[in-house]
Amino acid sequence: MKGRYDAVVIGAGHNGLVAAGYLAKNGLSVLVAERREVVGGAVWTHEIVPGFRVSAGAQVLGMLRARIIEDLELRRHGLAYTLRDPDVFTPYADGSHIFWYPDSRRTAESIARLAPEDGAAYPAFGAMLERGAAKLEPFLMRPRPSMAEFADAFADEPELLNTMLFASVRDVVDRYFRSDKVTGPLCYFALSGTGAGPSTPGTAFLKFFVTATDLGGARGNWALVHGGMGAITQALAASVRALGGEIETGVEVAGIAMRAGRAAGVVLADGREIAADIVLSNADAKRTFCELAPVDAVAPEIRSALAARRVEGTGFKINFAVGELPDFHALPGKIAGPQHRAGIILAPPPDMIERGWDEAKVGRPTARPFTHFIIQSATDPTLAPEGKHTISMWGHHFPYRLAAGLDFATERARLAERMIDLVGEFAPNFRASIIAHEIYTPRDIETAYGLAGGQIYQGDMLPGGILWDRPLPGASGLGDVVRGLYLCGAAAHPGGLVSGMPGHNAARAVLADMAAGQFKQR
Repeated sequence: MKGRYDAVVIGAGHNGLVAAGYLAKNGLSVLVAERREVVGGAVWTHEIVPGFRVSAGAQVLGMLRARIIEDLELRRHGLAYTLRDPDVFTPYADGSHIFWYPDSRRTAESIARLAPEDGAAYPAFGAMLERGAAKLEPFLMRPRPSMAEFADAFADEPELLNTMLFASVRDVVDRYFRSDKVTGPLCYFALSGTGAGPSTPGTAFLKFFVTATDLGGARGNWALVHGGMGAITQALAASVRALGGEIETGVEVAGIAMRAGRAAGVVLADGREIAADIVLSNADAKRTFCELAPVDAVAPEIRSALAARRVEGTGFKINFAVGELPDFHALPGKIAGPQHRAGIILAPPPDMIERGWDEAKVGRPTARPFTHFIIQSATDPTLAPEGKHTISMWGHHFPYRLAAGLDFATERARLAERMIDLVGEFAPNFRASIIAHEIYTPRDIETAYGLAGGQIYQGDMLPGGILWDRPLPGASGLGDVVRGLYLCGAAAHPGGLVSGMPGHNAARAVLADMAAGQFKQR
């Protein structure tokens, strides 16, 4: 590690590595400083117990852009994945089930077995999401748009604009469907990672956002990564190093150094200073501008706006090592089949999901969580000993702040029992199959990954926190809050999920500012 670089990136999460890769590819000397002993942030693979490896944080790949994979040669550096087909398996308590496919026609046929009218309506619903995603997609890999620029893209379909920005996900699904077996699962991806209920205005946006995937050259494709999600950040790290960048782990950044009114490097926790013309932060906006940057470097109104913003997650993660596959009532079998290779969504009816959010709002863990879990080893047997498996489970709602009188340790233990019981309702062999498990509540997520409030998106992707308002109205965080300091994580446009887009956009902003002569040439 040298004393000076063109750019220092704070944090080796996937977005920080993407930003570092693009800068190194364009000839800059780059250092990535990571406080943990491993790269990846929440995108990493680890052992629960010896021989059982699991995606410890993020669990499924969809939003990573094909352009980033190609530009940084991630396949050459080891990235491989299998597209999910079927994408999702949803079992129900009465023994029925639906398979959700990337192909709208096949999904419609699966739905029609249980709800013929809803099956007939599904292609129109899918086409509406596709139209919205197609209009949204051009704005993702570029600077955040103005309100007028974005609205212009919907000049031929203004109602679709209103739906995307202001409707609740329940408003949208109720326009097309009647069965709770359909509406519950369809609400899931609009709520995952967000503190909201299905009737919360603006939740429709995330439904369109997650439709704008481009893996395999098509929207709606989601994939399981060979080797777990950590293989993505390992490939990114290999790419950064191959391009001449440096990555140092076990190096904590305590502050941002300033010279002549601009960021001029970082100060490490051990007191050393690393000089740089450019600083990029993978941390959230509040930590970057209110904790790492000096007080007098950030305008008081920006600090006040960030301090007032409540960024708290309600999502939780539980990882399991199990001795056998779940044997579902709805589709029995302990040999890996499509029900095991798909993502499994257990989503109650929207009314029940709404009650869960009502509980969480007042600090009470919901009695009936909704969840999406992945049996990673059913697709990649290298993740577990032969005949055994690992499961990665994400769910909601467990509030960051518990109501008065509730004990965190007690509620945390109850959460695990609640989820084991929930899966057991659909696969009765599940509890007996468990070898080990680990729990991440929002507080655990905050501690493990440095995500303030345990909010995995570094801020809910709801109106006031998307597009022209991310991270704040009037501030993109790309050199306009502090000169020479760029947000490159999920706090910046376009937001969360494993996409690499904020990292790409930050690097692009740096290179544009360099071309405009904002940095001294060496």
